[in-house]
Amino acid sequence: NAAIEVHDAVRLRKLFDDGYHGIQGTSGDLDSGGEATARSYADEEFKDPTFVTYRRTPTSIVNARSGKRLAEAGHWEGIWRESDGTMRKTDIYLAMWIPSRGTWRLKSEAFVTLACTGSATCDKAG
Repeated sequence: NAAIEVHDAVRLRKLFDDGYHGIQGTSGDLDSGGEATARSYADEEFKDPTFVTYRRTPTSIVNARSGKRLAEAGHWEGIWRESDGTMRKTDIYLAMWIPSRGTWRLKSEAFVTLACTGSATCDKAG
């Protein structure tokens, strides 16, 4: 949350495993690779003057018995300041964290957008 809020792609990159995969919430498109995903944030969201932030609020964190992964589930919110109001995309995510190079990193995430409110842009967002 903190790296995205300040639009810091370098800090965000440190959270992604090299083999990261993420499913985007609205389109269902796949992001692959930690470097490519961080670059995508830098080139798309962070350069978009209407983009404010994404926030994740975990509701469940479960450690595998093996200690080799964590499952994090919860709700997410994306916020944009559009000309006709504040657009909010929201809903559910699931993330897998793995130990990698001495810390925990994101191996995969899946987001599902179930609601969009606050702007006519929602009609285009799906």
